[in-house]
Amino acid sequence: SDRRIADTVLDAHKRGAAVRLITDDVTAMNDGSLVFELAEAGVATVVDSDFEEWRTAEDGSMRRSGSTPRHMHHKFCLVDGQILLTGSYNFSWSAGNVNCENMLITDDPYHVRRYGEAFEGLWREFRR
Repeated sequence: SDRRIADTVLDAHKRGAAVRLITDDVTAMNDGSLVFELAEAGVATVVDSDFEEWRTAEDGSMRRSGSTPRHMHHKFCLVDGQILLTGSYNFSWSAGNVNCENMLITDDPYHVRRYGEAFEGLWREFRR
């Protein structure tokens, strides 16, 4: 929901950079979310399928009966396979303007590689 971040991602995409985005369904559907705008502009995007399941209880009320186990909750970004940004920062307007957040930025090859492997696994998982 941070226009500055979305514009930066879109600019990189327009320059021909390989940009891929994984997000969760709740974030994608939030008011102010820019996820679908980025996807419509051609940014490769996958959304998890952690949709909540609801059932009608005997008294007629709706009750949450659980959700699927596939929820994207990571908060990290890899830049050119060489820089890792990770922490509590949600890449949202609130994270940048209101919340108390943390972010670690590193070029340590071990951590960049491990997060890269995790990203590729998530990309495969959520594309199913």
